[in-house]
Amino acid sequence: MPPTERLLTAEEFFHHPLSAGCELVAGKIVPKGRRPATDLERDQHERVTLKVEQLLDSVAAIRERSGIAAIVVSPDDDPEELQEKVLRHLAAGTRMIWVVYPKTRTVTAYRSLKDVKVLRADETLSGEDVLPGFKRKVSEILE
Repeated sequence: MPPTERLLTAEEFFHHPLSAGCELVAGKIVPKGRRPATDLERDQHERVTLKVEQLLDSVAAIRERSGIAAIVVSPDDDPEELQEKVLRHLAAGTRMIWVVYPKTRTVTAYRSLKDVKVLRADETLSGEDVLPGFKRKVSEILE
């Protein structure tokens, strides 16, 4: 059985050497502006990740040749690391990157840093010329 993590009091946090640039949330030190993900958020992330994988697996042969990537954003993801992933994919020649945000129910589609589309749940995600014929409502992906 793993050891139980002891929660900090406000007084302990105030004197903690790692408190700079952080805040105390539910007894834990977290970077400012971030909070630990809830079980519901983690479950939603896993469900959407599985759905995206299933959709892309259904067109696997095309996916391998086309150069498309999908990233489902986790509540624990660091925004800068996420941006680095997108930049690495673009630098490697990936022709389309879908960044799926379950919490905001949006998908950001990158073709390049200058060709970026943000799609809401009621809009249609298209494979365009990268995955011809692939069209799904964003809401369908997020179900």
